[in-house]
Amino acid sequence: MKAAAFFGGWRGSLPALRRHWRRLLPQALPWAAWLLVGIPLLWWEVGEAVQAPLRQARAAVVADAVQHLQRLLDRLGKDVVFLADLPARFPPQPGPAEPMDTPLAITFLSFSDRTQGYSKVRWLDRHGHERLRVNNDGAAVLVPPEQLQDKSERPFHTEAVGLGPRQVYLSALDLNVENDVIEQPLRPMLRAASPVLVDGERIGVVVINLEMRPVIERLRANAEAKGFSLYLVNPEGYWIAGEAAADEWGWQLGLPDRSLARQQPGLWRAMRGADQGEWKDWTFSSLRGRGADPASGADVWDVRVLARRSEANGGAWRWKAALVLVSLASAWIALGAVLGAARSMAAEADFIDELREANRALTESNERLGAMQAELARAERLSSLGLMVAGVAHEMNTPLGSALLALSNVRGDLALLRERMEAGLQRSQLASFVAETDAAIALATRELQRSAALLQRFKQVAVDRTSLQRRRFDLREAILDADPRLRRGDLGGRIVLELDLQPGLEMDSYPGPLEQVISNLLANALIHGHAPDAASVIRIEGHAEGPDHVVVAVSDDGAGVASQDLPRIFEPFYTTRRHAGGNGLGLHIVHQIVVEVLGGSIRVESEAIADGAEPGRHGTRFTLRIPRRGPAQ
Repeated sequence: MKAAAFFGGWRGSLPALRRHWRRLLPQALPWAAWLLVGIPLLWWEVGEAVQAPLRQARAAVVADAVQHLQRLLDRLGKDVVFLADLPARFPPQPGPAEPMDTPLAITFLSFSDRTQGYSKVRWLDRHGHERLRVNNDGAAVLVPPEQLQDKSERPFHTEAVGLGPRQVYLSALDLNVENDVIEQPLRPMLRAASPVLVDGERIGVVVINLEMRPVIERLRANAEAKGFSLYLVNPEGYWIAGEAAADEWGWQLGLPDRSLARQQPGLWRAMRGADQGEWKDWTFSSLRGRGADPASGADVWDVRVLARRSEANGGAWRWKAALVLVSLASAWIALGAVLGAARSMAAEADFIDELREANRALTESNERLGAMQAELARAERLSSLGLMVAGVAHEMNTPLGSALLALSNVRGDLALLRERMEAGLQRSQLASFVAETDAAIALATRELQRSAALLQRFKQVAVDRTSLQRRRFDLREAILDADPRLRRGDLGGRIVLELDLQPGLEMDSYPGPLEQVISNLLANALIHGHAPDAASVIRIEGHAEGPDHVVVAVSDDGAGVASQDLPRIFEPFYTTRRHAGGNGLGLHIVHQIVVEVLGGSIRVESEAIADGAEPGRHGTRFTLRIPRRGPAQ
């Protein structure tokens, strides 16, 4: 029953948690800091304390293996140099093979019999043919001459024959190959070779094959006795001694996926970046041997030694389990504290709901105010359309007057033609009448077509201004349609109009709202920026910005805007000319259209004339950045 009550209370606290999470945050932050920072930090510190001796022991295991291999390489190098000096003391016999009873053959046999691990000891002539070979698979045996082989293509001959006196070539650690076939069972082999010189003349090479499997098994057994697993990897990241026998010698057995580089890519990157170091629970080091030309620094023999703790000896689960229990207990306590606070906060919800009910009336008032603001904005648009009508009527006076005058002249000429027809019409008079009438009719036609074009443009502007229809249009034409005076290039008085509009800039947006913006900004510059009869300049610019946007700027060199008014310039009903009939909606409408309809942004820069300062070029600049493709409405 208690458990059911607890979980029922927990479920009941979820809505309060969602509603009051900001108020609960200060109480939950210390618990969250402990769970998200304190516990991980404690985990890391305990892990470091536990891992420090393990890392030291792991590094000691790797160092012991590297030292053992290094001593083995040193002994191998000394032995091969010793054997390479023997032909100079026991001159070899002529012929393709050394007789089996010569001092040189007996010495090679005795050497192989008294050393452990050397599976083959051989002497090759300078052409790579075996002159003498001793096999030792438990007992040293001289190989008969008819079983000697040609090793001229093997690296231990081609690389070593050109070395200097007492220099040693070490082969890569790989599987032994006999007659071009990998020997079975697999026999890891390391070969050392040194040139044979008699009286300064290279007469051949001495080669020792070291059986590496006993060495590897001994190294791994020593590491396992200390609780660690030891591994060997070649320079290409393939296992020599791996976690599974099936993964070993992959580069020779045609198993490219069974490699450390594929199975542990992070570890392999760390090993390629440093000769020794650590990566997670691995410790690694490199042991390299010089190749045929020690002066070149080329590493031919290269083995990477790695170690990690054996799975059977892992004891990290104890401290990890303890910290997990601490974490769970802390989380349980934190959850109880937060839920209790949430339940206490839930008691305030009813009172808050009452306050929200009281605020609903205020919200309705705000909505009515917004509707009124929208109606005023509509009235502003209709007002600008009325100004457009007056401008179009003014523009049409000239073509209509010209057409009327031309037709009036034609009418007068017709009356004169009748009189002359009654009195007797001459051919020259008829030709003159036809020419004058044709010119007059042509003039009337042009002027009427001009009027029709004006009416068509006004019709399109009227549609654009009174509706939100997205269509393709030319930016330059839309700006010129914003006010009839822009096409005339005359704003009246001493105001100079400068236009810098990029032609052929196609847009797919809302021309009506854009024209409304330009019209409002032009009216704002004329009303607020210039004193009557003052000489000034208004400049309108429009050009592309990248492939997707245009920039339109309206600037003047008038009085500018005071710094205290500039932050509020786009607020609704904010105006400095309320006494002169301003309603404070012009620039607010501009901002709303640019941001919400055209999907762009608007920026204003202004420098007002300081009190008592001489008038000069200060002024205001409105910059619009608009996408060429308008947003869907």
